[in-house]
Amino acid sequence: YKGLRVFTDVLNKVRENYVEKPDLGRAMRGGLQGMMEALDPYSSFVDGETYREMEEAKAGKTADPGIVLSRRYGYAYVVSTVPGSPAHKRGLRTGDLLETIDGQMTAEMSLWEARKRLLGDEGSSVSLRVIRARRSIPVPVELVRKELSLPEVSARIVEDGIGVLTIPHFQEGVSKDISAKLKMLLSSGLKGLIVDVRGTALGTLEEAVRVSDLFLPLDAVIVSVGGRSGEKTDFVSTTDPLVSDMGIVLLIDGGSSGAAEVFAAALKDHG
Repeated sequence: YKGLRVFTDVLNKVRENYVEKPDLGRAMRGGLQGMMEALDPYSSFVDGETYREMEEAKAGKTADPGIVLSRRYGYAYVVSTVPGSPAHKRGLRTGDLLETIDGQMTAEMSLWEARKRLLGDEGSSVSLRVIRARRSIPVPVELVRKELSLPEVSARIVEDGIGVLTIPHFQEGVSKDISAKLKMLLSSGLKGLIVDVRGTALGTLEEAVRVSDLFLPLDAVIVSVGGRSGEKTDFVSTTDPLVSDMGIVLLIDGGSSGAAEVFAAALKDHG
């Protein structure tokens, strides 16, 4: 509680000494938002008025430009874009920062609000100002929202028995598609495999575990999940691997996030 006393002291200093009459409500909201964002990029504070406004404005609106967001340097940060989406086609990429969404500064909104503001009706537009590396001036970008369909898993033999498996997401059910693709590659004389999860940022932990199970030996620990109590839950492979006794190369980049990271780490951990 010592920290609360310091916070109160600072608030009193602002109220008594600031050059103009301060908006203490805004200062309090900023303090709460800063506290939550100091925890990790995905924790945020949303005040009641903003929450109600966003929920009412975006109710039932699911079309979006296809951007996977996090938070970095105080701004909404592009982790990745959905392949084939309007954002992908316009060249938005991992590392871009969104300075504004429809004229609103992302530095002044929570990650939850930034994600909500991207949603809208099919065919409607959203205006962004994008900060890019080695560009001194933010770039205006207009994107059309659309109902997105996720790309399918692809697999092919490129040469000399080397297969390429591209996993665009780890959403529910993708493990079955990957299993079918791997069996197709094996029947085509697979000798080595390249697995591409560059830019893959959507998916669930459970599906990452199921996909990892296709590659790892029986009873291998895929990932461990722990909580405040200190108890740890191990997710282990429950079947023999579909792919074994061959070299596997993983392709990752800064957009490989979430479930893709779990999958890549599990394969790397087991050699």
